[in-house]
Parts: sequence; C-alpha cells; structure tokens
Amino acid sequence: LIKENANRLLRLVNQLMDFRKMETTGMQVKAGENDLIAFVNSILHSYHRVAKSRKIDLVFITRYETVPLWFDVNMLDKVLFNLLSNAFKFTKDGAEIRLSITKDRLENTVRIKVEDKGKGMSAETVSHIFDPFYQGEGSKQSGTGLGLPLSRKLVRLHGGDISVHSIPQKGSRFIVELPMGNTHFKPEELIHDAPVGFLEKESIFQPDLTPEKSQSFNPTLKEQTILIIEDNPDIQFFLQKKLGHFYETMEALEGETGLALAFEKVPDLIICDVKLPGENGLQLTKQLKEDLRTSHIPILMLTSQSTIEQQIEGTKAGADAYLTKPFNVQFLKEKIKNLLHNRQLLKESFGKELLHFSDKSFIKSLDEQFLNQFFAYIESNYNRQDFQVTDLCEELHLSRSQLYRKIKALLGQSITDYIQNVRLSKAEELLKQGELSISEIAYSVGYTSPEYFSTVFKGRYGVAPSGFGKG
Repeated sequence: LIKENANRLLRLVNQLMDFRKMETTGMQVKAGENDLIAFVNSILHSYHRVAKSRKIDLVFITRYETVPLWFDVNMLDKVLFNLLSNAFKFTKDGAEIRLSITKDRLENTVRIKVEDKGKGMSAETVSHIFDPFYQGEGSKQSGTGLGLPLSRKLVRLHGGDISVHSIPQKGSRFIVELPMGNTHFKPEELIHDAPVGFLEKESIFQPDLTPEKSQSFNPTLKEQTILIIEDNPDIQFFLQKKLGHFYETMEALEGETGLALAFEKVPDLIICDVKLPGENGLQLTKQLKEDLRTSHIPILMLTSQSTIEQQIEGTKAGADAYLTKPFNVQFLKEKIKNLLHNRQLLKESFGKELLHFSDKSFIKSLDEQFLNQFFAYIESNYNRQDFQVTDLCEELHLSRSQLYRKIKALLGQSITDYIQNVRLSKAEELLKQGELSISEIAYSVGYTSPEYFSTVFKGRYGVAPSGFGKG
C-alpha cells in the first residue's frame, strides 16, 4: 500500500513538472524508429495482473505483426499510460477494455484507439476533458486533471493529435493519430541509434491480491462477522487484511450494496466510511439503526472529518464509535473488541435469567420495544403445544433467518433454547408448588409428551421431575 501511494505521488509530481516544462522551456522530443506493436505489447503486459484480478477482458486488436514508427518512447509511454489508467479507473469489474492499432494509408497515419465500457462522459465533460486541472462532474476519483492535457501536448509534439468520443453509461473511446515517417520532426529531434528495448513495467494499479486472499486462517478465531463499507479499494483491502485474521469480513464499495448485505447477513459489527457514493455514511447509519433487522448492530464510522461538530452529527445518526483518518490500527482493533465485548455482556445479562428489558435503560429504544414484544409474546404463548417459531416471525414481521440472527445477537441464544428455558423455569415453579402431577405440568408448559418433558428437565437440572426438590 505504501509503494502504491508512493508511485502515485511520484507520477503526479512528474506530471506537474512535465506540464510546467511544456509551458516554459518546452520539452525536447527524442524520436527514434521503433516497432509500435512491440512497444504496445510491453505496456499491456504490465496491465495483465490487474485485469486478471478484476476479471477485465483486456483485448489488443491489430492486423499487423510490426508497425515501424518514429516516436519518443518516454513520451508515448506517458500518453498510453494515461489512457489505459483512465480506462481501468472508470471500467467496472468484469467488463472489457480494448486497444487497437490501424493505419490510414491515404493520410499516412497510424491510429491507436483505447476503448472502455465504463460510465462514459457527458458532452459538457468531453468539451473540457483536455483543459488543465479539469475534472468531470460527480468525479470521485483521485487525480489532478493533468494527465489528458499533458497527453495531448505530447502527441502534438509528434505532429499528431488526440480526440475522444464518449456516451454516458456506455463508455469512452480515445483516438491517438500519429503521422508515419520522420519528415515532421526537426533534425535535432531525431535519434538514429538502434531501436530501444522496451522494459517490462510493474503493474502500479493495485497489489496482487490473490496470494494473500487465499491464506487460510484459524476458523476458531472467526466466530464474529464484520461488514466493511468503504469506497476506497486500498483502505478496504487494508482493513480486510488487518481484521481478516480474527473476524469473518464482508466488503461493500458503496452504500446500497452495504445496506443490502447488512439486511441479508446481519453482521456482528459494521465499519462504515462517512463519504460514500450515493447515500453517505450518516444516512446509511441512520437507516440501519432505524430498521429492526439491524438496529442492534454496533457501527464504527471512519472519516477524515475531525471536527467536534461532525462527530456530533455522526453520533446523532446512531454511530456507536467514531474514528478519524488516519487511524492507528491497534486503536481500531481495540475499539472493535470493546464494542463486541459490550454486546457480549448484554447477551449474557439476558441469557442468564428471564429479565425484563425495561430494566436495561442503556439499550437502544428500538431494540427495547422489540424485545419487550418478543418477551410478551413468549409469555402469552409458551404453554401452547402447537407453538412454532413461524408464529413469532409473523408477529414480529421478520423472516426466520432475520429473527434468529436478531435474537442470537441480543440474547446470545437461539429462539428454541429461549422458549425451552422459559418452559423449564415455569415447570420448576409448578413443581415447587406441588399442586399438579408431572403430566399436568408437562402439558401446562407446552410439552406434547410427559416423557420428553422428563428427559429435557433431567438434562437441565440433573434430576428427574419426580425427584426434584427431594432429599
């Protein structure tokens, strides 16, 4: 991650220096005759790893085995890097990026096309895309807005030009046209040495995730699940690697996906960035805390906003903890442990005895209402021999899996175990009173068979109902 960001910073600094040089003293072209096909292949090779990891089909199309062309290797490398990096930046995983090389013999030019199936650009953005420091509307990508203006200047130093065609939600196509031959260069711009050997460059978009993702961790340490909602892939990967040794992790790059995962999987804890595409982290937190399915889940917010007013806003939205970037990893781990430990203490307090929820004033009001309703329904129906969990689902308007996860998270036990404990506690009280027979007690607390009741009772108390309270 450090190397990735150092390379990114280096590229931005170099772009600024090159752009400044173009505006002042100019840049000197050193064009030699090289094989354009071999040159492009060497560049594409460095993108194979990121294309494979993102399941992007990177296609190179040309009818020529070789294309002799005079160009400055370092300059054209910067041009193609900018075009390909933009294509990868705005193309979704699983889509296609296509690079093609053709010749126009009438105009004696070579055309290099870079096409993507990304989000495309509006006509307004296209009209300004080559303006220095311009960034399109709604852009959430990092950058300076210098790459494309610099690319156009470098191409024009070669006597060529660069153009773009784009359709919103369909993709973009950049076309670089370069004249063949060398008559358009000045004599001092030509070098007549042997053709340059093109070096393989390291992929600089993201680390190779495959080896580390395939590591097997100790499953006994991963009983709890954390959902990470973070739109920065680097930070998301970093969090997954740091927490994945101890917890099961799920990842989402934007709020809508994160919300769906939270409702479906009901994790033990959620880490959420404040700034997200679409719904921001504050809106997302508010929705999660106001929905019965997820209201009990601790939410830890990550943000670069460090003012006390912004932290108050996050707390009002329902966040259980608030951590500013950059954060200390150990501090993050301790925060997570503390939130999960508090949740565990809550489970134990309700799992040991049949307590009334209203006695726990520190619980969120939505969870309080839910558990009060849950307890009341069990209290009214535990003695029914036909009582089923589906009855509870209908009463509480939750699916079976959502209800199971909710009760497990709040009480630390399954619904069946809780009902069993209620019935056995009631049976214990009736046995102490000594007014009913064992069969009558079994039926009165909801068991369909006195024999099964005796088996369950003995398993809980270590003694059969007939011997309970004696000697």
